[in-house]
Formats: sequence, C-alpha cells, structure tokens
Amino acid sequence: AHLLHDHCVLDWREEIRRITNPALVIGGQKSIFSAQSQQWVAGQIPGAQVEIFEADQGGGHFMFWENADRFNGSVAAFLQSG
Repeated sequence: AHLLHDHCVLDWREEIRRITNPALVIGGQKSIFSAQSQQWVAGQIPGAQVEIFEADQGGGHFMFWENADRFNGSVAAFLQSG
C-alpha cells in the first residue's frame, strides 16, 4: 500500500534521471500511461531502449499478458544485448 501511495503522489522525475543501469522501457498505445510518457522516461535514462506496443499488438497496460510472446521476446533480446 505504501508503494502504491508513493507511486501515485510523489514526483519521480528527478529520480528517473539518476538511473544509470541499462534500462528497457515498454509502453503501450492504449495504456493508461501514455506512450509519450514512456518515451520521455526512456529519454531521461542514458542509453535506455524504448518499445511501444501498438493497440492491435496488445498495447494496453499489461503487455506481458496481452502479448506475452512479443513482451518476453523484447525482454529476452534486451537481456542478451547487455
């Protein structure tokens, strides 16, 4: 409950800029979080990769469930590239 509360009420923008580890940001065109926001997040992390699922590709909020094959493939490719 504390984590959900923090996620909803705190401004994490400065913290995102402090990430130095390789990062993969996955978003969806029909997610409750806009694709543009996920592109912004990736743009704040040096070297981050971003992948946006289109609506017809399971691009909602739960891409890992809506299009498990693509999601898992994306994560596996990211892990293997590092």
